[in-house]
Amino acid sequence: MFRKLMVSAFASLLVSTPVFANSFYFGGELGGSFANYSIIRHRLNNSMDKYKLGAGAANAGLLAGYGLTLRKFYLGAEVDAYYSDLTTTGRVMADPITYYRWVQVNSRMNAALGILPGFFITKNTLLFARLGVVETRFNIKDKEEQYGEYNRSASETKNLLGEQFGVGFATSLTKNWSLRAEYIYSQYRHYSVLMYKESAVHPVNNSYSFKHNQVDFSIIYNIG
Repeated sequence: MFRKLMVSAFASLLVSTPVFANSFYFGGELGGSFANYSIIRHRLNNSMDKYKLGAGAANAGLLAGYGLTLRKFYLGAEVDAYYSDLTTTGRVMADPITYYRWVQVNSRMNAALGILPGFFITKNTLLFARLGVVETRFNIKDKEEQYGEYNRSASETKNLLGEQFGVGFATSLTKNWSLRAEYIYSQYRHYSVLMYKESAVHPVNNSYSFKHNQVDFSIIYNIG
């Protein structure tokens, strides 16, 4: 009898919770990020290398926002800051014995701003989309190696802006707590940089196209 009463009380709490009511919220997120990078390395003596690089890494971060509800519709605005150590490396053997070309891209720090329109598929379950922008810091390295030793190297650090598109769902646990799962796609603006421009040897023009795929699971506390 006691067990039935406890189950009934918990079910009643879930049904009556106003967790998605108009309120501020904050939370933490864990997930995984997957990089898809295209790089064209154009040495200005007309040699050209093309790299297709990929890597995966765990990510963790914090989020905060405000959500509005109107009947079955939802609109949220959110800021996110997260860390993900994505490192990709590509190597081309230009000469069978002596000469290699090598590039590496690393991204770690990310900050995003998004609008989250949504629709309640049940009273306690929200289906939503994400439209937003993201800024990510990229560390880029370029090296040329001969006879097992690097002849020259160059590096560049750049903060790049990108667009974010995503889809996810959230479900309430109690009056103030909810869980969320989300897929996010990020595409960054095209970027080119001239390496070794002070060198007497041929400079190198590198062209980059960066894309990230991300899956996040969040726990959120709604204030109010």
